[in-house]
Amino acid sequence: MKLAWYQKLNKHVWGSKALALTVLIANEALTWIIMVCYGYGLIKLLVRKEFRHFAGLVLVPLVTFVIATWLRKEFRQKRPYMRAGIRPVVRKESDSYSFPSRHVTSAFVIGASLAGTSLAGPAVIVLFCALLLSAARVLGGVHYIRDVAAGAVLGTLMGLLIFIF
Repeated sequence: MKLAWYQKLNKHVWGSKALALTVLIANEALTWIIMVCYGYGLIKLLVRKEFRHFAGLVLVPLVTFVIATWLRKEFRQKRPYMRAGIRPVVRKESDSYSFPSRHVTSAFVIGASLAGTSLAGPAVIVLFCALLLSAARVLGGVHYIRDVAAGAVLGTLMGLLIFIF
């Protein structure tokens, strides 16, 4: 997408206080919901004494996060707000790189991994939240569509590794 599209999108989001607040709250709330579901899944697997799946649910997201971080350093893609001169809705502590989105990668790998451990309920919740989080990251001006798409693909494919465990 061209930078002008992100500038227009950012102007539209900031033009509605309700939309800007929704994007900001969604970004935070969805991240917390995903973390709670992840924690629930880990505890559930421990209670069931499914230690192999537990190990997979820890290792697969961890390895995926490391890979996503490495890819970001390799591609060195600046964020939309840095390139388009826009004010991000989602607050950023640093000007780190954007491709792929680690938030989205993590959400999808957790969702796919939960699905692979037969925890369908939490998996559906996490994957739904991951889709909404993808939109919030783009609307928030901190990621391009390609960043969240790459994160979704990477997270989902890596999440399938849980079936090895």
